[in-house]
Amino acid sequence: MIYYLFFWLLFALALMEVLPFNQGLGRATKRFLFSIMLLLMILFAGLRNEIGIDYFGYEGIYQAVRNGSLGLINRVIEPFMSILFKILPSFTLCVLVIATMAIIVKESIFFKFNDKYVFTALFFYYASEFLFYDMGIIRQGLAIGICLLSIKYLKDKDIRFFALIFFATMIHISSAVFGIMWLVNNKEYSRKVYYGVPLATLGLYMSGKIFTSILSPLMSGTSLIAGKIEKFSTYADADITVSIIRRIAFLLLFVEIFKKDIAVVSNRGRFFKRESTENTWVYINMFFLSTVLLSFFGTIFSMVAGRMTECFYISYIFLYMQIFSDRRKPIENIILFAIFSLLAFLTFEDTIVSHNEIYLPYRSILGL
Repeated sequence: MIYYLFFWLLFALALMEVLPFNQGLGRATKRFLFSIMLLLMILFAGLRNEIGIDYFGYEGIYQAVRNGSLGLINRVIEPFMSILFKILPSFTLCVLVIATMAIIVKESIFFKFNDKYVFTALFFYYASEFLFYDMGIIRQGLAIGICLLSIKYLKDKDIRFFALIFFATMIHISSAVFGIMWLVNNKEYSRKVYYGVPLATLGLYMSGKIFTSILSPLMSGTSLIAGKIEKFSTYADADITVSIIRRIAFLLLFVEIFKKDIAVVSNRGRFFKRESTENTWVYINMFFLSTVLLSFFGTIFSMVAGRMTECFYISYIFLYMQIFSDRRKPIENIILFAIFSLLAFLTFEDTIVSHNEIYLPYRSILGL
């Protein structure tokens, strides 16, 4: 089926980048293939018909905005989306436009970050993010891309960071929490912080403490925040303990790989730490916050806690790219790629299988 075709095609392209004995594709060839994959992913997501988690929900909101029963400012959907729905003459065109913006923004960021491992990024993005967000929760998929754009303004404390976060919030309100990155920035914290805080919040989650009573005053009213809290409060609870523990395990891996004090000398040679870039700890801190906030939000809205931390969680793709770009550890890179790919495949299958009727069979407006 077409979902698996995309998966294995991107896997093969990523493997060509990671294998140590492979010289890789030429720059011109890679740019051509990247452009082709970019176009195919846009068409795949943008031309779908009645496919995706929120497809019918968005279609209903689109009709309500168009016929005036929902104003441009309402408690259901963010202002930018309302304006977009009001301007564009068909819901099909809305899906295509949103998919195009979301995919181009994220994939261009991947390419600029490290074009030598761009297919590695596309592979993990497709397997773990693309189907759920850019073919499901479309406005959040676009908002995440805008949050990623804001990172380049963190280092110099450029106020344009907040301008982009505000814009992202007008697309999906969950983006507001990304403003925390202004405080943590790219500082390398101690292990006590990286491991102690997530473990403490995991304990908080497992204690079963619920903060709904604190939020209850915010649930009344006509604001967008009130609407979101009321909606999330109706969702059933989910046990996300395994997800939290898995994030803590990956956080440990990322921190230990890049910590400055782990390079040692032995009788068999020198064990090098991975090379850091100026944004390495920005991405590690993003993943750190994704872990902490997953536990925190899990005590309130466990069913959607993952969605509320996605703007931080996607940082793992950049850390993967940076890990594989260090060619001094070829065997370790292959082992890590195999492990990461297996986990990506499990996530990919879970998205399709757990939402079977929503994604299968794939249908497009072209009748394919």
